[in-house]
Parts: sequence; C-alpha cells; structure tokens
Amino acid sequence: QYDLNLQYAGAGLPWDETVTRGAMGRPPFTVFYMRSGTLVAAAGFNDHHTVARARRVMEARKMISAQQLADPNFDLRRVLA
Repeated sequence: QYDLNLQYAGAGLPWDETVTRGAMGRPPFTVFYMRSGTLVAAAGFNDHHTVARARRVMEARKMISAQQLADPNFDLRRVLA
C-alpha cells in the first residue's frame, strides 16, 4: 500500500465508458473515464506521467479515441500537437 501512488484528474461523474491502459491491479496502470466519447477523467496508479498528459488533453478539449487511450505505446501528447 505504501508504494502505490494514486493520481486523479478531471470530473468523472457521470461516465458511460471506462478504458484501461496497462493491467488493472498491476501498476503502473491508468483508468480513463469517458462521457459520450469525450475524455472526462483519469485515475492513475504509479502512472503520474499519463495522468498529467490526460489532464492537458482534457484542458485543451482535444478529442482522443478509446483505442488511443488503451494503447500504452500511444503518446497522449500527440493529440495536443
């Protein structure tokens, strides 16, 4: 428990879809919360870089697909360019 860091960004309620990047229960991983195809929140476990990038995507109101969010090889900063 002491080596687990949780970071959260956004306002996830209500959401209608969750997308997981990584293996849930085996950090690092992030759960993204989407509403009507729009990213509204992210909860990361030992994955602060992903949460920080997701925060910037949400602040910029950029569209990102569930497939991109789930792909650990996709750099979220690409949608900000």
